[in-house]
Amino acid sequence: MRVFVLLEQGKGDPAWRERYRRGEVYEQTPYGYGLAEGDGVSVTFSRDRREGPVGSFTRRAVYKVLGFDLLHVLRQVPLAREADVVWTHTEREHLALGLLKGLGRDLPPVVAQSVWVADRWREWSAPRRALYRWCLGHLESLTTLAPDNAAFLRALTGAPVEVVPFGVRADPWPGSAPAADAADAADGTPRPVRVLCLGNDVHRDWELLRELARAGGAEVDVTLVTKRLDPSFAAGLPNLHVRPARRVEETADAYAAADVVCLPLKRNLHASGITVLLEAATWSLPCVVSDTGGLREYFGDEAVRYVPEGAGATSWWEAVRDVARSSGPALVAGMRHRVQRAELTDAGYAARHVALSEALVTSRQELSVPTK
Repeated sequence: MRVFVLLEQGKGDPAWRERYRRGEVYEQTPYGYGLAEGDGVSVTFSRDRREGPVGSFTRRAVYKVLGFDLLHVLRQVPLAREADVVWTHTEREHLALGLLKGLGRDLPPVVAQSVWVADRWREWSAPRRALYRWCLGHLESLTTLAPDNAAFLRALTGAPVEVVPFGVRADPWPGSAPAADAADAADGTPRPVRVLCLGNDVHRDWELLRELARAGGAEVDVTLVTKRLDPSFAAGLPNLHVRPARRVEETADAYAAADVVCLPLKRNLHASGITVLLEAATWSLPCVVSDTGGLREYFGDEAVRYVPEGAGATSWWEAVRDVARSSGPALVAGMRHRVQRAELTDAGYAARHVALSEALVTSRQELSVPTK
């Protein structure tokens, strides 16, 4: 089976390989899709075309009008036609494929993973909604990372939608070792609890983390690793730190130095924060998380400390303090057991795509066989 992975501009070949070489990403292939290679499966990736100013402007302008990257996808059609099945990671690519299929272009079946359509649906005009619904209707296999997202798409399209759980690399990445525990102060005062939050998703509730730093005072030290905030966000709070992570080693250092990972989230349907949760399991760090987005599909109460959606900083600080002092080891054990049992790894994620694709390709071949 020949698989073509169609990713957004900047994440295909050779851009991803160059990012890996520079130490900006920790997986050799995007999202571990390359691990599907073998046992009768070959995997190729979309190729990023070099763009001049005019080409880049035109592609981005079309993207702004449509909401998906039609010109980038059109450039990938010759490669896609050589495959038996196409995998996409977001709507940025698969809505364009749905449009082309609906217009009669001959393309392989698509495993179309949706992430943001459900959360943004109400923002769009009626014509755009109609276009997206029509595009989705021409895709053979709709998938999501979370059950709430899947339920929305089933109601929208009337088609089956499969939840395909995500996964990340199961071993800590090179570049850092776990930090040694800092000693208590000379007077016996416990050192601050080191809290970490990472990510660039729009559904992070950064303001709540600032309030957590205020609520915990000298008992907590909060680090936010994100490109979305300026360091001035921490002004006036010596126990709050904001920085981006441009290299794998910087992210590894942040995990290695933390006691607890916090993920305060705004309401969403697409399992916002799941990458960080899975990475925290890799680094054996307990997590305190907002109870939203379908994250319970991945981890239950035995593995993650959930805080009710909308809870304030005082509730968060109480949960963080409890996890740091007593319940953390049990939660970590629960997370790691769940990762192993459900194969919530990059290899497991790739394998789930292979199984889904084999059934899709076999079904298509059976339909194409003429009856006597």
